[in-house]
Amino acid sequence: MNPIPRLVRRSVRAKSDPKSPDLSDVAAARSRIPRAPKARAGFTMVEMLLVLVILATLAALVIPRFAGRSQQARETAAQAQISSFATALDAFEVDVGAYPRSLQDLVEPPAQTPNWRGPYLQRGIPLDPWGNPYIYEIPGRNNPYGYDLMSMGPDGRVGGGDDITNWNGS
Repeated sequence: MNPIPRLVRRSVRAKSDPKSPDLSDVAAARSRIPRAPKARAGFTMVEMLLVLVILATLAALVIPRFAGRSQQARETAAQAQISSFATALDAFEVDVGAYPRSLQDLVEPPAQTPNWRGPYLQRGIPLDPWGNPYIYEIPGRNNPYGYDLMSMGPDGRVGGGDDITNWNGS
């Protein structure tokens, strides 16, 4: 067995060959190359809490705005449906000579009405945006020479200040 360690033999051979680089020069060159710092794995707890606080703040600002828009959209839809009913009721009155006894008369011909040219509502009688039926009265309490038409609004009760009607523009 050879008493010279293997590494030493290589360096001796490398020095004898003028074309091969000196291993000590290679090691020195490697030590001079700047190394990037080791990358961290994951996020710290403080970073995670900071992101959570930012998201919660944004949600607190944005969600109420959309919730308010939803209620406003339902009120606008109820007003549009009441306007659509008004057009159909007026067309019925022109054809028949009187307002219908119920909203159902806009979809199905009532008995003994030869001039009925309906249906005056193409998709039937819709519920209001809160899932309640519209209230129709003929003659109306607020429109004694016409009709009263209303949605009970979000609370589903007559009165309460949130009703949407055809007599006061709300």
